[in-house]
Amino acid sequence: METRHFLMTWPELNISIECEPRENGINNWIYEWWIKRMPIKYVQSHVALTGEVFTTLNVRMPETLPERGAQPVEIIRQVNSIPGYGHFSYNTGLSGGRVGAIGMVYGKVYEDMDGTLSFKVVERDMEKLKEAGRRIWQAFYKTKQIITAEVRVKK
Repeated sequence: METRHFLMTWPELNISIECEPRENGINNWIYEWWIKRMPIKYVQSHVALTGEVFTTLNVRMPETLPERGAQPVEIIRQVNSIPGYGHFSYNTGLSGGRVGAIGMVYGKVYEDMDGTLSFKVVERDMEKLKEAGRRIWQAFYKTKQIITAEVRVKK
C-alpha cells in the first residue's frame, strides 16, 4: 500500500509544508484515521508554556476520535521531541471523544509531558516549518492576526 503524505497549509502566511507518517509505522493507526478524514480546516494556535510548538484551537470532529483499544502507542516525553515531528490526537476520554488536536514541534520543547507523535515534516520543508512557527507565534502573541490552517492529503 502506498504511503499517503499530507500538506499543512496556512493561507495567511503563504506557507505550505509536506508531512509523512513516522518511520517504522509508529502510531500509524492514528495517522491513517486522520488521513481518511481530510481535508480539515481549523484556526491555528500556539502553546503558551511548552516551547516551540504550535497546535490547533480545538477541532470539532464529525465522529468520535479513534479508540486506542489494543492498538500500539509509542509515547515520548515532549522534552525529547525532535523538531519537525507532530501529533494527531486520539480518544483518551478527556474531550468527550469528538474534539481533536493537531500539534507540531518546530524547535525546543520545555514542558515534560507525554506525546504521541505520529508524523513528521519532510526534510526539504524544515526551514518553512521553522518560519511558520515563528510567524504563528508572532501572530498569536503580538499582532493577534487570525491564522487559519488546512490539512489535506497530497495528490
